[in-house]
Amino acid sequence: MTTPNAPWFESLAASVATLTAAAREAQAACRAAETAAEQYAAGRLRTLPGTVTVTGTHPYPTNLHTRILDGIHRSHTAHLATMRELFEETAKVYAYSVADALHAVLDGEQPTTATYTLDTTGRFTAPHGVGPVPPGVGNALDGWPDADRFERARQAFERSVTARRTLRTGDINGLAETGELLTLWDDDHAHPDRATAYGQIAVAALCFVCFRATANRL
Repeated sequence: MTTPNAPWFESLAASVATLTAAAREAQAACRAAETAAEQYAAGRLRTLPGTVTVTGTHPYPTNLHTRILDGIHRSHTAHLATMRELFEETAKVYAYSVADALHAVLDGEQPTTATYTLDTTGRFTAPHGVGPVPPGVGNALDGWPDADRFERARQAFERSVTARRTLRTGDINGLAETGELLTLWDDDHAHPDRATAYGQIAVAALCFVCFRATANRL
């Protein structure tokens, strides 16, 4: 919790911390859902062959073990889809909102919170100036030991964004023969993890530039 009349960078740090926590929880929940779904993947478990007769108006034989496993599989599959969508959305909010705050500070602004925008359907839209891929920062991080790691994370995120756009709107005919299609699929699948990784290193970069901005004003 920030104190009353706290400096702008203190409230900004608290705001960004909530984004970090949200992304971390969404990523962990998605991993847990993936593990649970894998444990009950169709064909992974061998069902016992016995049947049970269900009595009532229309008696019929059934394999209860098979029915239960099928139900568990369907439930986990649906839950996994929900968690993946949640992680995707949270990771985008995280990456782009921190990038927006970072570039605002680099432009001399003093934002007090991170911000993001939802469209009329409630879906996240990237802020103007940092989408579809957060731009590089040139030499703005000179003197920071993780500047190269920041740029590598940004470029990895950019590859995922580009792959996703290519798979959805581009001409992928002929890519299967070259192996490029597999690379695009891998980059697309890694999109939320790379967005999260970029968001994490961008938070550290934001701390660096906030410290330097305030030090320069002393």
